[in-house]
Parts: sequence; structure tokens; C-alpha cells
Amino acid sequence: MFTMQSIKASKQTSLSTFQMQQQGNSIVVFPGQYFCNNQLLAETTQQKTFEIPLQQGHYELWLFQDGTLKLIKDFVTIDNYIDCLLLVDMPAGAKSLDDAEITFKQFVEVV
Repeated sequence: MFTMQSIKASKQTSLSTFQMQQQGNSIVVFPGQYFCNNQLLAETTQQKTFEIPLQQGHYELWLFQDGTLKLIKDFVTIDNYIDCLLLVDMPAGAKSLDDAEITFKQFVEVV
């Protein structure tokens, strides 16, 4: 199940323009920007695809200060991150990404 978590935001608070789409067992992340306190913190200019393992577990897609996106399994302490943009809970016995619970943070700009 793919859920959009809508978050009212602005460049003065935190605002992400990243968009994502499920394609098979992968998540495609389209180019975007992340703002905080009116400053551009990170930007990507290329589409990136992440294949989500069909192994039971919790996966998170993190945006880092250097603009990289990383898929991380389970809860870990990480440095130099900006925000977690996607959460995936994969149940045991999953046959496809459709069996997982997926939550994407969608920032809705309030002007």
C-alpha cells in the first residue's frame, strides 16, 4: 500500500520538491530540492531508482547534505542527514512491493 503523508510546508520551514513513483519492485525518485530556513540544503538533478529488497524489514530513504539519497535497512543512527523521505515496511513472505506498506512524505507548499 502506497500512502502519501501530506505535510504543509514552506521554504521558511522545511520544503521538499522530490517526487517518487513505484515501478515494479523499485521506487523512482525524480530530481528535486530541499529547503530549510529559506536556504537550499540539497538538490539532485538526475532521476534515481532504488530496488526495494523483498526481505522482511524496515527500509528508509534518506537525503544527505551532499545531495545523495541512500536506502537504509532498519533503524540506524546516521550523520549528515537532512530528512527521511520514504518509509517501507516489508512483511515476511512478500512477493512484490505491493505487499509492503510504503509511506512517502509529500510536502505541500503553503504560500
